[in-house]
Amino acid sequence: MKRGWLWALAVASVAGTSGGCGDSHHSSSSMASKTASTTTPVFTATGTPVAATTTATARPGATFPIGETAAVAYTDQSDSGVTIGTDRVRVTVLSIRKGTLADFNGIQLDASQQASTPDYVEVKLTNLGPAALNTNDSNDPAVAIDGVDNTGQTQQSITFLGTFPRCPDANTPTPFSPSKSFQTCLTFLVPGGISKVAWLGTDDYDTSPVTWGGK
Repeated sequence: MKRGWLWALAVASVAGTSGGCGDSHHSSSSMASKTASTTTPVFTATGTPVAATTTATARPGATFPIGETAAVAYTDQSDSGVTIGTDRVRVTVLSIRKGTLADFNGIQLDASQQASTPDYVEVKLTNLGPAALNTNDSNDPAVAIDGVDNTGQTQQSITFLGTFPRCPDANTPTPFSPSKSFQTCLTFLVPGGISKVAWLGTDDYDTSPVTWGGK
C-alpha cells in the first residue's frame, strides 16, 4: 500500500497554513501528536452506539458518519511480509476538508495532480491490542486508510518529502503499543475529489471496506 510522493520543501510558500492536516505516515517530517484515548462511543456495523469499552469489530462493508469511531481489524505483518496476527485499531475520521490547488504553491505537481481536487482527512487511531503493532514502511496501519472517489474506487493519499503545513502528517508511534493513540492528516489529490474514507486493514476489508462519510 505505497503512497504517491511529493516534494514539499518550500513550505513557507504553501498557502493555507492555518489548516490542521497532512498526508501520510512515512513522510520524512516528524510531527507525531500523541493524544489520549478517544471517549467517543464505538458504533456497531449498523451504526448503533455501544459502550466505549467494547471490543466489537466492525464488519466488512460497515458505514459510519464522519466524526464517529469504529473498532476495526488489522492484519499485522513482519518486515518480510509474514502475518504476525490480527489486532484491533480504533479509528475516528474527524473531518474531511476541501482544499484548493493554491495550497500547493511551490510544490511541483504532475498533469493528473493539477487536474485533481485536494481533500484533507484528519484521523485518529488507537491500538486496541492485544499486541504492539509493527509500523515498518509498508505495514504502517495508517496506510490502511484510503479515500473513495466518485466512481467508488479507493485512492491512496500523498506522502510529502518534507512538511505540508496545510495538512501536517504525524509519524505512527514506534512501537505502536496497546492503548497508544495518535492523530494525523492525510492529503488526497484525486480527480473530482473523494466522497468517503475507507479502512482496508485486512483482506476482507480490501474487498468490502469499512467507510466513513458519503455525499
